[in-house]
Amino acid sequence: SSNLTLRMTLKITNVDYSGWSTTDGSFGYWLGVGFGQSQMSGSDIVMCVYRFRGQSTADSRFYCYDRFANQRSMPIDDARADTTDIETLVSFNERTKKASLTAIFERPLHSDGI
Repeated sequence: SSNLTLRMTLKITNVDYSGWSTTDGSFGYWLGVGFGQSQMSGSDIVMCVYRFRGQSTADSRFYCYDRFANQRSMPIDDARADTTDIETLVSFNERTKKASLTAIFERPLHSDGI
């Protein structure tokens, strides 16, 4: 068994946030990455969710969740939640209404999953 840890950065740029009309967390973005399979079913997945609560609040950050894809639908919670949020980086351009959203997390290189 290996104790190697993977630090991963997921970043999306030029996100149009002009339609994000409230700061209650109902607007935002999600990013994800799968490990271990060439298709979705059977993949160990990390899903990172950004819920917009305003440009300058600490609550506007990515939360990364450990998931498992058992079929072609919403991945279920992984029995072994071993993903750790490290940092969220965001920038908003008021002129263009475009955002850059970055989620940084860590997880074991090899995870036992569900």
